[in-house]
Parts: sequence; C-alpha cells; structure tokens
Amino acid sequence: MQKEIVKEFSAGNFEGYGGGNIEHIQTALSNIFIDGDLVYKICKDDYEVFNKIYFDLSKKENRHTFTTKDFRWNNEINSDVYSELKGVKFQDKKLVFTKLSEDPDELVIIMNKIDMSDSVFLKLLNTVLSPSDLYSIGAQLAEMDNDLIPKETFFSNPYEDFLDMTKDTIGWLELNKKYIPEDEAFEYVSFLTKFAKTNESELKALGAESMGVGIDGHSENALFSESKLLLIDTYPPKKEWRHKYKHINAYRLGSDIFALQGKAAYLEFVRGYESAAKESLNPEFEKAYVLYAACVMCPYLYILGENDPVRLEAAKKYHEFLKTYLPA
Repeated sequence: MQKEIVKEFSAGNFEGYGGGNIEHIQTALSNIFIDGDLVYKICKDDYEVFNKIYFDLSKKENRHTFTTKDFRWNNEINSDVYSELKGVKFQDKKLVFTKLSEDPDELVIIMNKIDMSDSVFLKLLNTVLSPSDLYSIGAQLAEMDNDLIPKETFFSNPYEDFLDMTKDTIGWLELNKKYIPEDEAFEYVSFLTKFAKTNESELKALGAESMGVGIDGHSENALFSESKLLLIDTYPPKKEWRHKYKHINAYRLGSDIFALQGKAAYLEFVRGYESAAKESLNPEFEKAYVLYAACVMCPYLYILGENDPVRLEAAKKYHEFLKTYLPA
C-alpha cells in the first residue's frame, strides 16, 4: 500500500495539491514531498536494516505510533514548522486526508517549508561557518539541552548508556561493512569496548543526574540562519536513544563539525557549548563519544550517498576523518 501512496504523492494526486512540480526527497526513514510552501512526510516501511535491528516500522501499528510521537515531539519544539498530523487514504482513486480516528492507510506529517540551504551540513561542507558562528551554534545547542526534560528513562548512569551505544555501533557497522571494512570496524569497536571497561567506575559514579534527553541532532537536522540555530526531525526512533548522557548532543553535532570543517572549528563549537552549559566537557570522554558519533554518521552518509553525490562526497570526507581520528 505504501508504494502506491508514495507514487500518488509524487504525481501530485492528493487533496490540496498546489499544481506545481513535486520534489520527492528520501532520507533513511522518510519519504518527503515538497509542494510549494508545504512539505508532506511519510515514515518509510521498507528500511530493512532499521526494521531488523532497531524497531520494526514495516508494521502499520508500529509505524503509526512512531509517526504520532515523532510529530508531537517536533511540534513541541518547532510548532511553526510542524503544523499538522493527518491520516491519508484512497477515495475515488485519489488520496484524501482523514482524521486519525478514521483508520487511515498512512499518517502524514504536514510541515511548512524551510530553506534547507541553511543546513549546518551544507555549510560545513562549504566551510562557510565562521568561528563566531560555531561558538553561537554550540551555545544555542547547550541552551536547548538545558530546556529538555526526559520523558522516558532507561539508564541509571552513563555507563549503562555507553554499553547500549557500543552494542548499537557493533550492529550498525556489521550491517554496513561494504562501506567500512570489518578490520577497520574492529578497531573502532575495540576502542569503545576498552573505553567502557577502563572508565566503568567513573561513568557509573556520574549517576542518574548526568543523564538527559538524546536528540537526533546531526548536522543535516540542524539549520543556522541569521545567527539562529533551528533543529528539525530530532525524534530518536529507538526508545533508548531518548535517554542519554546529557552531553551526547554536543558530541553528535560536534563530530560532524570536526569531520567536515576540522579541529579548530570543533573546538570553537565546544567553547560555545561549555560557556552556555556552564560545565566543561570531560576531555577523557571526547575521543570515545566523537568516535561513536562518527561511526553512526559515516555509514548513514554512504547509504544516502548512493543516490546523492553531495552526501557521497561528505561520506568520503567523513571516512578519511574516521580513519585518522584514533591515532591522532
């Protein structure tokens, strides 16, 4: 059913179609359709890797539950962007929007279009972010982190969280070994495993008060325009990813900055983050957390880069960073 819905959205055969060209963009988890000033987002049902090891979105009930939570999360953060959640179904050979209670075939998140040329990802690739921009991005991210309150809790301390992160990294790299060879991946996993063992006592001692809210805050989900940071699509699809070490969001975005614009840019970002957080990042943790974030993002960019030369360029640059990061 979803293939037919995606086909009809691509053709503009849906209620309220504006009459212009429909731009169809695919991310790892979403089909996105841009129609003028409106954007329609449908959660994918066929991402086999994700469905196999994280959360099975091939099942309609799971997909609808996830989409509902995804909308509520992002609407709470950015109500100007995330406007409505509606159902959609076929009626007289055309897609029409329905109430959520009317057993729709799919759920659709309706958004107001924003200028994606302002994405931090593209600005990093083009090295156009100044030191003051990077400082501001770090400071604004810390302010956002300070305002986030955990709604779900899973871990008693960062040690438990880090073990889960390492387990996810092993599975993710195993499934993407055509991009990162097994012998190379073994080095990264070994470092993460050794870090957990060496720092077990310190991570456990940080306790529950050092846990916070994890967001899917990589550079493609961050925009920076007129000196303001805007985060979009930040709902983490796996439940454990929503309860993380409180500084994980800094490392997730910081890793992209490090890989795509260099160490000096990363350090300026960290300086801004620490200033607003009123707390220094632990230098003993940096290598492991940046490595973890890089192991997530590099294969992700390779996957999307199969149909996108810009992302492929970024994946290769990220990979070069990853291969030289540990010995540095």
